[in-house]
Amino acid sequence: MLTGPWVFLTVAAFGLGANSLSMAVFIRERKLISSNPRLLIISQASVDLIGCVLAAIKWLTIYAPIRVPANFIGTIVCHLWFSEYVIWLTVLCSTLNLQFITLERFVALVFPLVTRSATKLKAGIAGIWIYTALHMWRVFIDLSRGDGSHSNCCVYNRAIPAWVSRSFGLVNFSMLYALPVVNMSICYSAMIVTLRRNRSCISEESQKKKLAASSKLIKTFLVAGVAYVLCFTANQISYLLH
Repeated sequence: MLTGPWVFLTVAAFGLGANSLSMAVFIRERKLISSNPRLLIISQASVDLIGCVLAAIKWLTIYAPIRVPANFIGTIVCHLWFSEYVIWLTVLCSTLNLQFITLERFVALVFPLVTRSATKLKAGIAGIWIYTALHMWRVFIDLSRGDGSHSNCCVYNRAIPAWVSRSFGLVNFSMLYALPVVNMSICYSAMIVTLRRNRSCISEESQKKKLAASSKLIKTFLVAGVAYVLCFTANQISYLLH
């Protein structure tokens, strides 16, 4: 309890710096980086940047008393902030956006003739935000403003049926953990196999470049996969059991 807030603040600080740098590079070097990857990476960095800012604010105020105005504004504050709706919204949005990037790169490499226009990518990004906002409704209603003597406090909503909570827990576990791990494993494996496939019509120099690209993909998959599993395994399993 004593070190937890400082760990989260440290991670948030690194996230603020890293994602700000990523956005700056991709915006500045727009002429050198193709539009599709640039659009998706800027979207990913933006979501993660917002999430880091929210996490920093959350953990800076972790020991602050939970008091809200005894009116409609207080109700909204309970639903949006103290329920951690906005924080988990950015977490799920970041996760789905990362999977969207993985799928886009998978299609680009394995099925290069399939059209991937910027309009389709923008529609996909917008769809992720809309789905995430709707998916997190269970967190949104988790806390509400109390009545009577507790009208300036946030209280847990005890009227939610147990089967609803269990169903949400299973869906949330799938969207945040199980499906992303499966998706990354399948897509990266297919991309690596495609790059390592020998073709007689390709020159030796091109084949070497493909092997080098496949080595980078393996490193990326190991880093992304291991980091993802380390970050989410304990959290999602404990949440599912709860």
